[in-house]
Amino acid sequence: MPWLPEQIRRISLPSVVFFTLFLWNGITYLGFARILPLKFQYRLRYLFFGLVSLSLALYSFATFQLYSAVDLETSMFFDQLQMAAMVPTFICFVLFTANYLELPYLYFRTIVPLVSFCFLPFVFWPGMFFKPETVIRTFSFLGYTSHIREAVLGPVYYLFLIWALPQVFYLGWRWFRHFLEGRGGWILPFGFTVFILTVVNDVLIASGIYKFFYILEFGFVVLILSMAFQLFKFYVRTMKELDRKTVEVSELNEELQFLVSSFSHDLKAPLISIRGFAELAKDMENGEREKRRDFLARVENNAQQTLDLLDDLINFMKVGWVLGDSEPVDLAKVAAEVTNMLAPSLSSRHIEIRFPERWPEIFTSTRGVKQILLNLLQNALKFSPDDSRVQVDGLREPGALLLWVEDQGPGVPPELGEKIFQPFFRHNRQVPGTGMGLAIVKKTAEKLGGRVWLDSTLGRGAKFCVYLPDRKVRAKGEARFL
Repeated sequence: MPWLPEQIRRISLPSVVFFTLFLWNGITYLGFARILPLKFQYRLRYLFFGLVSLSLALYSFATFQLYSAVDLETSMFFDQLQMAAMVPTFICFVLFTANYLELPYLYFRTIVPLVSFCFLPFVFWPGMFFKPETVIRTFSFLGYTSHIREAVLGPVYYLFLIWALPQVFYLGWRWFRHFLEGRGGWILPFGFTVFILTVVNDVLIASGIYKFFYILEFGFVVLILSMAFQLFKFYVRTMKELDRKTVEVSELNEELQFLVSSFSHDLKAPLISIRGFAELAKDMENGEREKRRDFLARVENNAQQTLDLLDDLINFMKVGWVLGDSEPVDLAKVAAEVTNMLAPSLSSRHIEIRFPERWPEIFTSTRGVKQILLNLLQNALKFSPDDSRVQVDGLREPGALLLWVEDQGPGVPPELGEKIFQPFFRHNRQVPGTGMGLAIVKKTAEKLGGRVWLDSTLGRGAKFCVYLPDRKVRAKGEARFL
């Protein structure tokens, strides 16, 4: 039966569409690999993916030409061109998967590509991949019957299949494992499943086991689209992460400028005092021992104040770096540890801290909660009169914990409700301290996704409230969203 132009056009039309898709996709992702502001390891993903797409574009072009071949020489050439495109496609796909899933470096990023590359010289060697003879296959597609002239398969073709298929199936299993671990989504495993089914179908047809139409290109399209979706999702996630890091760096820069300005101002006073008293002590006569002792005591106090400023500044800057992982927090244990740390002050001033009989549950950073409670209680003790009481309580809200510390001190003027959380701010200079305690509380709460505020009436004590979200609940919500 002769080849009819109408039949050839309809049979080869999908290959033309796939060729256009693969070519456009390959050029686009090679461009991404060149211009995206990513680490080299991540840019390799786009590079390998673009090379896979360009190899498949060559494969689709060879398929289109093969469908219209009418003689042995033409059929042989485009069969060989198909295989010449298939080998680099396999190599680039292995490299992409190895890079994306972080597979063992030596085998999948070195041995498999090198061994696969060794098959290329045999592609155009007559009798190796394809024997110099053809068979005519009859296919039915979309209601039309067509004839395709194919070269008879050679021994190296089957050897390549024996080598490549186990690698493909193993990589497919790794994609499913990646999916089951909840890190990769379902798109890529689905695309890989469709691709594996089309590979099995075409191998069975090429081996003459049963008759159907070749659908490997369709499998490639599904796989390429799923990979493109995965890379695009990775790109979006990376851009969001870069934006978040940019905002954090900008905020950190502003914070550092503010800290440098405030710290230099607060540090200057004790240093000037130290220098002045040191000069006075140096110029004093030997008989003025009492004055010398007083001056040296003042030097020591100012030096200690300077050290306290430095310690509080370091603690403030470490917030967010030393909070640790989220975990179920034993609030009763945290409260006991904080009480032991404050025991000397509590005992000497006869101040009582009352904790709730039963603490609510929360899943967050234990270190963060301990830092917040310790600084709030230290602040409350500074402003509480002797023989008074500090009340600590906690309330479980939907997906969060509300914690508050209430003292019986003089309270805070309403107009200072926001300023007292600024670093080095002290609204009462008569009370010892560096003005960093509440700033550390605010920063720690924000790092944990919460906030802190003041509920105070001047002359009736201060009540500091902290809202901390349950990070386990939020993590589950994020997982459902993704």
